[in-house]
Amino acid sequence: MTEIEGDLGSFAVDPKRYAPLRRFSCGIGERRSEREVNRLVREYASGRHKGGTFRVTVDERKRLVGVAAFQATAPSQPMLGQFKGSPYISVIGLKRPLSRA
Repeated sequence: MTEIEGDLGSFAVDPKRYAPLRRFSCGIGERRSEREVNRLVREYASGRHKGGTFRVTVDERKRLVGVAAFQATAPSQPMLGQFKGSPYISVIGLKRPLSRA
């Protein structure tokens, strides 16, 4: 898969029960952003990161192509305190292609 084609589907999942997340990677970790997304997805999949809503996007063949998670800000988050209760995206990423064209 070198590019995402066709109709996509998106739905909420329990990340601990959605097995494809265990193999999710948005890159090989050359960039900090890749390492952070990969780490957060592993935390959601293992149950270490709790709360919020986790959504996946799949292609026509039901292969995982993207992830997103969002949750409400908490009063304990100083940088986001003024937005208490507002949703924010905690992770978003596209799966790394299986091959390069």
